[in-house]
Amino acid sequence: MDVDINISNIDGEEGDLLRDNFKRPCARFNGYVMFEELKTYVDSLVKMNVRDDDIWVCSYPKTGTTWTQEMVYLVANDADLTKAQKPLNDRYVFLDKCFLIPQKMASHIESDINRIKKLFSSGELTEADQGPRFIHTHVPYELLPQKLRDGSTKAKIIYVVRNPRDTSISAFHHQLMVGRYNGSLKNYGELFMKGLVNYGPFWKHTLAYWNKRNDKNLLFLKYEDMKKDLPSVIRKTATFLKKTLTDEQIGPLCEHLSFESMKNNPYINEKPLIKILKSKFNPEGSGEFFRKGKSDQWKNDFDAELIDRFDQWEHENLKHLNLTSYKDL
Repeated sequence: MDVDINISNIDGEEGDLLRDNFKRPCARFNGYVMFEELKTYVDSLVKMNVRDDDIWVCSYPKTGTTWTQEMVYLVANDADLTKAQKPLNDRYVFLDKCFLIPQKMASHIESDINRIKKLFSSGELTEADQGPRFIHTHVPYELLPQKLRDGSTKAKIIYVVRNPRDTSISAFHHQLMVGRYNGSLKNYGELFMKGLVNYGPFWKHTLAYWNKRNDKNLLFLKYEDMKKDLPSVIRKTATFLKKTLTDEQIGPLCEHLSFESMKNNPYINEKPLIKILKSKFNPEGSGEFFRKGKSDQWKNDFDAELIDRFDQWEHENLKHLNLTSYKDL
């Protein structure tokens, strides 16, 4: 299989902005800003074997990924909450760990890295014969395994997106917490709109999946819909995964998926990993993996100038689709 991926260095003013703000070398992979470590793995990622029963949760970072992962896992397991009584990290393979987590953290996630390398090399996991594999990634659609994109398998993709304004705020606080960024929210917002953050540009990432929303093996979800009517999104996801859930099953599942429940759930709140990241990169940092879990936080956090900038940016990126705003997706 030929792999056609354009990898280019980021030089000049853009390169300086990335180095000054995020302290790690980046490159562009088919136009997306990613940490340079991806160069080691991108060929294996694109050539990776995909099984018919794979379930992939894909997203741009900080768009409700963990929430979606937990929902998808439990829908696929017939809302059996006992199945979720083990770390989310054990239930899903997070492919990006091999190039996302800084090298000085490698010893803490060695087993995870070996698991991913095994998946890349053989296409299998130790527990591969025990049911569907749950895989999570933030990589853009163009960098997903070829077999996932060309329709040669029946594997499922669930993509979740969030209003980019709230996404940028959530990403800003996360980067502050783990010591990757120490600037202002306004500056981060500008970098976000320029696509000069990891996995950017946001609209390029989102629209690549949105353009595939009618494919039979891809489900496109919105964070705001989950906040507004979670039972309906659960039913929609169940239909997509060919599952049937009763109201008696959906009620307890919604409770389990509430923000307070998720925030206090030791199997998914990432406290051990966040503690290690803070100790290595930001010992004085505060914050948690789950912060507020609200929609429209930008209305309180953005000043009038930044609101106007985001509105213009949104319009420029959606006008060719005859869409006026994110809400039209």
